[in-house]
Amino acid sequence: MRHDSAQQSAPIFIMGAPRSGTTLLVDLLNMHEQIFVYDETKFFDFYATQGVVRGESGATQVAKLHDYMARRVRFTASKQVEHGFGATLDVSKAEAVIQCADERLRRRDCVATDVFRVYMECAASIAGKQRWAEKTPQHVFYVEQIGTVLPDALFLHITRDPRSFLRSYKYAWRIKYSLNTDVAKRLYHPLITSLLWRRAVARMLNYMERFPDRCLGIRYEDLVDNPPREMARVLEFIGERSDGAVMSLPKGSNTSGKDGGLSTSETRICEFVCGKAMENLGYAAPHRGVGHWMAVFTGILSLPWYAVRIIPVLWDRYGWGVVRYVWARARG
Repeated sequence: MRHDSAQQSAPIFIMGAPRSGTTLLVDLLNMHEQIFVYDETKFFDFYATQGVVRGESGATQVAKLHDYMARRVRFTASKQVEHGFGATLDVSKAEAVIQCADERLRRRDCVATDVFRVYMECAASIAGKQRWAEKTPQHVFYVEQIGTVLPDALFLHITRDPRSFLRSYKYAWRIKYSLNTDVAKRLYHPLITSLLWRRAVARMLNYMERFPDRCLGIRYEDLVDNPPREMARVLEFIGERSDGAVMSLPKGSNTSGKDGGLSTSETRICEFVCGKAMENLGYAAPHRGVGHWMAVFTGILSLPWYAVRIIPVLWDRYGWGVVRYVWARARG
C-alpha cells in the first residue's frame, strides 16, 4: 500500500449522479480520524453559472465567491436534520470557518477558485481533521475544470443501478431532510432523469480513461454488500491507513431501496436510455423491444409539460445562468 505525502494531502472529491450513494460514502469516510468530508458546497455549479461574469475583476470574483461560500456554510449549519448531509458543522463552528477563510483570503492574492480550497482547509481545521474532502454529486459535470484548477485532486466516483437510482430520485421528496417537496417532485421526469444518469456516468468514465491514477470507481451495490472490502479499496487509493472505524454501515443508513416503485413504462425508459452504460458497469440490461420504444415515445410526449414545471425552478436558482447549467449537463 502506498502512502506518500502527496497522496495523503491530496483533496478528495466524491461524485456521481444524485441519489447514487454519495451520502453513504461520505458517512463512511467521515468516520476516519484524519478526514473531514464537507457536504454539497455546489461551488463549481455556482462558479460556472453565476460566479464568473465577463469583464469582472479578479477581486470582484473572489469577493462574490467568498460571499457565496459564507452563505452556503451558514445554510448548511442551520439545517436541522438528523442524517443525510455528511459531517455538517454547527453554527458556532461555521462562523469560525468563515472567519478563518476571511483572514486567509485577506492575507494573500487569490484567484477565484482559491476561495474553495481555503474554505475547505478551514473547515477541516475547525473540525479537528488533517485532510478535507467534498461531496457534491453534480460536480461530476465539472470534473475537467476541477482537475485543472486542483491538479492534485483525487476523485471517488460512485455508480448505482440506474433503475434503483431512478426510483430513489422519483421519491426524493419523501426523505425527511427534503427542504422543498414541491421542487423535488418537479425535478423528476423518467426520460430526463435517466439521461442525467447516463450523462453523469459518461462524463466521469471519459475522465477516468484519461486520468486513471486520479480516479476510483465504486459501485453502490458493492459498498452496501461489503463495506470493509470497498472502504479498504478507497483508503488505499487515497493513501490513508485504516483506523478500524470505517468498516460498517452507519446506523440509520437507508440502503433498502424500499422507497417506492417504478411503473413498467418508467423502467423501460430507463433501460432504453441507460442500457449500454448499464452493461459496461456490470448491470443486467434486457434487450430493448417494442415496449421500450413505446415507453420512450410516451415520455417524449410529456416533455412539454415537464418543461412548464421545471423552467421556473431552474430560472429561480440560476437566472440566465440556466443556459450554462443545462449545457454543462448536455455536452459530451
